[in-house]
Formats: sequence, C-alpha cells, structure tokens
Amino acid sequence: MIDLILAVSLLVQDSGFATDAADDLAERFGVAVDAINSSIEDASDDDSSLGYARTIVDFVQTAFDATDPERFFLLDQENLITIIATELDNLLEAERQDDDVFDFEINAGAAYLPNGGEDTEGPYCAADDPGKAVDQPLIDPQGNELNLRICWTGTRDAETGMLTATFLYQLQTGNYVVMYNVSMIGNREAGMPPRLEIMERIGEPLVLRTVIHPVFID
Repeated sequence: MIDLILAVSLLVQDSGFATDAADDLAERFGVAVDAINSSIEDASDDDSSLGYARTIVDFVQTAFDATDPERFFLLDQENLITIIATELDNLLEAERQDDDVFDFEINAGAAYLPNGGEDTEGPYCAADDPGKAVDQPLIDPQGNELNLRICWTGTRDAETGMLTATFLYQLQTGNYVVMYNVSMIGNREAGMPPRLEIMERIGEPLVLRTVIHPVFID
C-alpha cells in the first residue's frame, strides 16, 4: 500500500557546502540510508496504519538529519503520526468501498541548492511550472519566513493506461529547500478524486509542521 522513497536526488545536490564537509555529508547520507532501511523493515513487522504513519514521520526526520540537523526540523511528531494514520485508514476504507487498489507513494527530502536556490535537475516546483497551484509566503511554527509553492501533475501512461497524480509541496528560504512529493497511482479515473483529497490531508500537516531554521554560519 505504501512505498517510501528517500529523496536521493535532493540530498546529493547538497554541493553548496564547503569541500571539507563532503566526507561528513557522505557519512551522514550513509547513516540516513541505513536508518531508512531499518524503519521500513520495522514497518513490515507492523502493517497497521499507525505503523506506516510512524515510518513516514521517521523517514522525513531522518532525511532532515542527514542533510543538516541544525537547519531542518519536523515538529509535533506524535500528533502528526496520529493525523497521518487516520488518513491512511481513510485510504484503506476507500479501497474497501470500491475494491480498487491504488498505490500511495511519499518522497521527502531537504537540500541546500547552490544555483541561486533553484534545482535544474531533480524534481523542483519552478515559478513557471504549468502545474503550479500555490506560490505564497508562509510562517513556519517557529516564526521563520518561508515560501510555499505547490505544483500538481496528472499523467496517463499511453501503453498501460495507468494514472499518476502528484502533489509537490516545496518549502524554501533562500537556497534551503524542503520538498514533499505525494503521489497516487491507479488505473481508474473515477477512483482518483476521493483519494486526492486524502493525499492533500497527508501532505498539508507535514508542510505546516516543517521548520527551516536560520543558522548564522552561512
């Protein structure tokens, strides 16, 4: 039901840090991969919605810690786990009602983007993205000024007919960015709308509890 992916493309773009920090970055990245693999293994022993929700939150925090533990935080985690678990239960209920299985995927990452704060390679919600739905200032829970940008994409595979719907939530201050990519993959268009609402209710609580903290050593 749930596919968790570490946002490797974001983490490896952390090239704006000083050269002498490269070894430290590589070591932290290795630790992050080990921690993510461990949390996914733990989730396989607990296939409840609460177990999956805890894995998602642990996954996000691990990605933050691997990138810059002084900069990125996810607050109110226990409450967040409860909220996400409730929405995962809603996904299961949707499947029970219409007997269709849709794959849910969440991809999270944080990075320092040296190219003027813009990413020219991996997933990025650009100002001129045709799917951009939101571009507005936001104050995080610790009072830091961020910008929230949300991009939406919906595609159909011409060969298989499979549908993919994706929300990309991007929080940014200067060159520092956090992204949540929440996707749903299925084969029946009529089953998408109620699930899209659930996807938004999973993405939004993550966004509203994310802190990009100023570190005055840049």
